[in-house]
Amino acid sequence: MHLPTLAAVALGAITASASHLTLITRLDPGIFSSFDRQGIWHTNTGALHQVSIEGGCRTNIGVPGVRELCMDFDKMRGHWWTTGNGKRCFRHSRGRMVGSCMKGTCWIDRWVEVNCNW
Repeated sequence: MHLPTLAAVALGAITASASHLTLITRLDPGIFSSFDRQGIWHTNTGALHQVSIEGGCRTNIGVPGVRELCMDFDKMRGHWWTTGNGKRCFRHSRGRMVGSCMKGTCWIDRWVEVNCNW
């Protein structure tokens, strides 16, 4: 499977009214194992935005109104800063392995908006 195909599967399987993130992770099992993460940001208005996801904080992720996105994969949480509403947060909700894709193994994870307590 290719990432666009996985994205279509993820979009068809996940719906919600609050902002959330669908994260597609591919593990390349080569000698120097590496992760490739791509995200689909679902806004509370129903818009979708493809974003490149890495650990730590990043600006200019391509989602209108989002100034900064920070991901903490070890603690399975993240937060983002908006231009008008301040800090908003999400946590890892569920994930599933979808099997072999692009000479690697892929997972689809859902990160849902929660109250910020960190």
